[in-house]
Parts: sequence; C-alpha cells; structure tokens
Amino acid sequence: MWRSRALLDVAPLFSGGQHREILAEALATQRADREDPVAEYGRLAEALPDDMLPELLALSRSINDPDVRSDALLAITPRLPLADREQVMAEALAAARQVTDEGRRPRRGLALSQVARHLPAERRTDLLWEAFIACRRIGDEDRLIGLRAAIGSRLPDPEGGQVLREAVAAAQAARKPGDRVQRLEDVVPWAPARLKAELLTQALDIVASDLRNYYSGLIRLARDIPAELADRAFDIAAPLADDPQLVVFYARTLINLAAWVPDESLGEVAKAIVFDSIGWKYLSAAGRRALARMSADQLEEAIEFAGEMYNENGIAVIKALVAQHLPEPSRGRVQDEVLELSRSVNDPANLAMLLIPVARGLPADRQPAVLREALDAARRIESPDDRVRWLAEVAALMTGTDQASLFAEALSDAATATWISGAAGPMAAVAARAAECGVADWPRYWRPVMRQAAAEGRPEVATQACRAFAEVGIPTGGDVPAGMLAALDDVIRWWP
Repeated sequence: MWRSRALLDVAPLFSGGQHREILAEALATQRADREDPVAEYGRLAEALPDDMLPELLALSRSINDPDVRSDALLAITPRLPLADREQVMAEALAAARQVTDEGRRPRRGLALSQVARHLPAERRTDLLWEAFIACRRIGDEDRLIGLRAAIGSRLPDPEGGQVLREAVAAAQAARKPGDRVQRLEDVVPWAPARLKAELLTQALDIVASDLRNYYSGLIRLARDIPAELADRAFDIAAPLADDPQLVVFYARTLINLAAWVPDESLGEVAKAIVFDSIGWKYLSAAGRRALARMSADQLEEAIEFAGEMYNENGIAVIKALVAQHLPEPSRGRVQDEVLELSRSVNDPANLAMLLIPVARGLPADRQPAVLREALDAARRIESPDDRVRWLAEVAALMTGTDQASLFAEALSDAATATWISGAAGPMAAVAARAAECGVADWPRYWRPVMRQAAAEGRPEVATQACRAFAEVGIPTGGDVPAGMLAALDDVIRWWP
C-alpha cells in the first residue's frame, strides 16, 4: 500500500513515457496488495489512463474481501463508459450485501451506505433503509454507558439518580482494565463532584498499575481532574517524562493538567506545547487557557525553545500560537514576522496553520484581509481532515451571516468527504465548534450529525448524542431544548 501511494505521489512530477511507466508500476504494486482495506483504488481510478482501466476493473473484481471489493468497484465506476456503469454498480451493491459485521462494528451498514451515495435519489432511500436495518443488528452496550450517564444527569430525581447509578455500575463492571478506564471516562463528565472524584480515583489507580499500557487514558482523564487529585495525576505522569518514546504523552498530560500548574511554572507547559508538534493543530482548550495565563517572558522563552528544535516554519507556527497573548509592541512584531514568512509558504494547509492563529490577535483593521487569505488557503487544502478543521476555525473568527454560512460550508464538506471511519465524527467537530462560538441556531448543525450517526450505527448515535449534550450544555431537569429532542427523534426509530 505504501509503495503504491508513494508512486502515485511522485507520478505527477513526470511526463510522457516516464509518467505512464510509474502509473503502470503503481497498478502492479496494487495487484500485490489487492486485499488492503485502505488501498489506493480511488487514486488509481483517477490517475490511470483510459487504456489501463480494464486492468484495474479486473483487479477490483478479483478481490476476495467483499468490503474492499465494493469500495474498489465504486472508485472506478465514474471513469467507466455509461453503458458499463450500471453493471459495475450492481456488482458493488452485491459485494456490499455480502459484507459481514465484524464484532460490534457495522461493516455491512457502512458498505451499503457508501453504495447509496453513488445511486440516484429515487433508488437511494430503499438502500439507506437497508443500511439502517443492518446497523440495528449491532449492539454495543458499552458505548451506551456515556449516553446513559448524560441522560441520567439531566433527568430529575429519583429517575435521574437511578439512571446515573446504572451507568456507573456498568462502567465499573467492564471486565478488562483498559475498557474500565474508558467507560469511567465516559461517565465522569456527567457525575456530580463527589462521585466524579471517586470515579477518577478508580481510573487513576488502574492507570498507575500499568502506565505504559494506559498512558493514553491518563491524557484524557487529565481534562477532568479536580484540584484534590491533581498532585496524584502529576505523580503518575512523571515517569513518562523520562522515557524518550513516551515523553510526548507526558507533554499532552501536562497541557491538560495546566489549570493546576502555578503561574510561575507555566514555562514548563509552554515547553510541552512546543514539544508536541502534532498537537499544534488540535491544541486543547486547557492549552489555550494556559497560553492566556503565561507571562511575556514565558511566551518569549517558548519561542526561543522552538528555535532550538525546529526550522523557521516550526518557529513560525509557535509564534502564530503565542502572538495574541504577547503585550505590545512584541505582539505586532511577532505577528508581522509570521505574516512575512507566510508569503513564502506554498502548501495551503501549512499556510492556514500560520494565518488563522495569528489572525486571532490582529487589530480589527488588519484582520479581515488575513482572514480572506486564510479562507482561500483552507478551501485549497486537499486533505479533508485539515480542510474541514481550518474552515471551521476561520468561521469561528467571523460574525453574523458570514460565520453561519462558513460553518454550514464546513459541515457540508465534512458530510461529503471520504472518511475511513465515517463522517459523523468530523461533522460533530464542526457542530461543536459552532456551539462553542455561541451560534444560536445550533440544531442546524447537530441535526445532520445525528442523521449521519444513525447511518453509521447505533454506537455512533450514542457517541455523538453524548458529544452534543456536552458541547451544547443542556440544562438539567425538563428544560431540554426542543432542537436536541428533534434531532434525537430523527434517529430513535432506527434503534433496536
């Protein structure tokens, strides 16, 4: 798979016979990797000349795994003559119907949903219903624990307390320690303070018993740690700092615990942010709040630390992140340095990573021009993950109808892009960002998320409903916004 991907990446750099030779080699490489579930059939179908398509079609038809075969046939269909498309689409549908569900993952429902996307509207409804029926057969009670806790926290007592207790008991009963940590994480956000501390203590005990296996759980737990457990969490995380293979996970834990770091020690959090380069795009709310608390000296030291680790592009990203928190005249100087470097950046994703953070701190007379440039860069990003994210981040900096329109564009992009694990998660990220920005018409964004989740299976409905509850901040008791009830009503009929 990797060799085929690399060949397709370099092929556009050549022309004539060399270009054709590289594409032929990519096709030959794909023949050896025909069963790979993340194979490059889509890119091959787009790149190959017409006379190579029959070979790709034959290769697609020879795949044993019906899930991969269906995807491969769908990828090549748009390149085929109209007279052949109906037959190949029928073969893709037949393959999708042969897919068997794997454990608790609704593979057949997902495969049928993918075929439905390629059918005309009049044929799509029946197939989507077939996909929903396939998804209904998947049960995952563990994934429902968090939703049960969320609903219990919103219902009046005694019903609410009973539902929440049931969720806690189910989380504590998870057989494997790693599963138990994950289920406790699901319940913690909905538990009252005293119960929350008790559940976090149980989860921390498991993590401390085998840190090398459960460090990722520690990163997530750190987001909800109260003051009385902060020292315990710091002590558990400390060994990660001494392991070169795990030190980045120490950095992420420290960032999520930053609320409990004294002001005079925030320089260590600044270094953690600099060190975790993968996290720059996804800096947590805890990390953003920590930057806002840092002194000018601590922020300048972060820039200096970046200079010891990265080239000018990496330094510029850190400057873009911290610029808005610097006092003048340092703020204007650093912003100008970032904008000057951005003129030499050709990759639109890297350009967006510079322009959007620096725009947050620009004066009102300078921000619109930079936002326009950032929006143009975001729309040109090829990767759907980065494109959708940066579109939402530009929208977050806008106001009024412009903001609503751009959030809608990002949501539509997330819904139509091709995702290995389904579109509901990326769509929910857009809806959550809209809610965070105080967008009044939030059901407009969450309703499509819930519908997409229903197409992907009951567990995904539970996951995204939980996220919606958390992001929108639904009040307690009976005062649940009608929009959320309507969104849940849209999908409840597809549940077992």
